[in-house]
Amino acid sequence: MAAAFSANRDIKVEASETAAGRYTLRTKGLADRKRPELEIAGVPEAALQAAGGVINMLADYSVKNAEVFADQTVGNVLAVGDEGRKLLLVVRAVAAEKPKGGLWSKLTGGGKGVLRLADPTGDAEAPLTALATMLVHRAAVRLAKDDDEGARTELEAAIATLPGEAGAGEPPSIGGADGAFNWQNHLAYLDLATLAGDDADEASKHFGDALARSDALARSELGATADELTAFADGDVAREAKRIVEHNLQHAERGPGPTPALMTMASPIWELAEGGQVTRRASLLPSKLFSLYYDGVAAERLLRDGATLVTAILERDRAAPWRAAWIARATRGVWVSDEAPFLEPLGPAHAADGIVSTVLADVARCFRAGATNEEILARYESRSAASPAELAALEALDAKLAELATFEGEQYLAAMAT
Repeated sequence: MAAAFSANRDIKVEASETAAGRYTLRTKGLADRKRPELEIAGVPEAALQAAGGVINMLADYSVKNAEVFADQTVGNVLAVGDEGRKLLLVVRAVAAEKPKGGLWSKLTGGGKGVLRLADPTGDAEAPLTALATMLVHRAAVRLAKDDDEGARTELEAAIATLPGEAGAGEPPSIGGADGAFNWQNHLAYLDLATLAGDDADEASKHFGDALARSDALARSELGATADELTAFADGDVAREAKRIVEHNLQHAERGPGPTPALMTMASPIWELAEGGQVTRRASLLPSKLFSLYYDGVAAERLLRDGATLVTAILERDRAAPWRAAWIARATRGVWVSDEAPFLEPLGPAHAADGIVSTVLADVARCFRAGATNEEILARYESRSAASPAELAALEALDAKLAELATFEGEQYLAAMAT
């Protein structure tokens, strides 16, 4: 029995330089399978391998699933592992060369011409979004193999291919699609931020670039767009911080979980909901993690110092508040899960609610770890600009947070064992 078609094995992809640093890739062999040949034009050198991957993916689809026709939009979902992030890769096929040959050629399916793969928006000759998405996917594959440097190379190639435009607005609608659409290549910047590790200065720069390119990401992460996050009026942060602390501590809304070791509790992080409302999630956490915000020293010091500290942190970084948001992002992950349901809306959202409540949650966690106010302020200071005293305070806080992380891990293990 003949082996199933494999584009990697059964066709060739030929590349030719058509302009300085730009290439056209075209398949050779699809016509033998009664399918149009495929090409991508205007490919930058950084994306050559990614373009080959996109062509092979569409060739496999065309032969194995259904023939692709001119003016058709085709999408595919890329993922790494069963629980990896799903990336939506979409191209639009346009006629590049009409079918050739006479009646016999048409009857036998040969000479079906050439389809060029373009961007679904029609704004670019080459499908730059798809090429950048393939490079982001290749980076994820490398990360799964612990190849951080290889992943960084792929992500930098993605940005060289599609730097993206800050403030580009809403992405195009891709009907019936599943997976994250890499609008303006924001995911490459987001992944570079993660790769920066403990270097908060570098990480927050990439995070800010990602937020500026995707309003959807900014609203999801922080409840407001990048422009809205830098347009707070004087007093907004202090007022919202006080209101959030008081409301959260008065409305913890805890309840029993599926086991005695687990508890549902209102997330202290305020998120943007439909209709411009703000809401919180019903988070499921080990019962003893209630003390990260709602009980003991965390709650006591939040009432006394929380609003003052958060105001000082965010006023200092008013032009780039995503730096504070990035530092607090790990704490946000403790409380926010896509699987957790939303509670009833709290009322109209303010653009400061998301970032203020996120930093407050991180400050509360630092309180629970035994941090001083000076140590917390040092945590949000740029390490490159920190004084020796601030660096010493930061080192002391890192040790306290590491000890708290061990405690948190023990609670999760205990909860799973119950």
